[in-house]
Amino acid sequence: MPSNVRGNRKERVGVVTSDKMDKTITVKVDWVTHHPVYKKLMRRATKFKAHDEKESASLGDTVKIRETRPLSKTKRWILIEIVKKAPSVPAVPVAEEATVPTEKARSKTAAAAPTAQPPSHVKRVGAPTVQPPSHAKRVGAPTAQTKE
Repeated sequence: MPSNVRGNRKERVGVVTSDKMDKTITVKVDWVTHHPVYKKLMRRATKFKAHDEKESASLGDTVKIRETRPLSKTKRWILIEIVKKAPSVPAVPVAEEATVPTEKARSKTAAAAPTAQPPSHVKRVGAPTVQPPSHAKRVGAPTAQTKE
């Protein structure tokens, strides 16, 4: 038996959730287990950091990863293969007119958008009109709410 055989290494299949790091991808692996007391099926997910030497995997791809020696503090898996590529979203060219709204379009959006603050003549019901100062909270001290 050759001496370079490393033994049985774990393999997982998951979806790439991040490819923003240099030569590293984050893979989310979903698995199902039984609750120890209630025996209900529970879905669980684990995120693994995996080494992607060629940076070939992209966001949404289904990949196969294999356990390996520690490559960094959190990276202990390597990318074996891309099982299924995610559908690529074509870039939509944006017309220059669409980015600069006209005066007519600005007035329509301003009229349609609700205002964040109520008009100044509308009084909110139940809201105190005057907040007492923090030092006036002593017992027997007059406050803005008790004055009449």
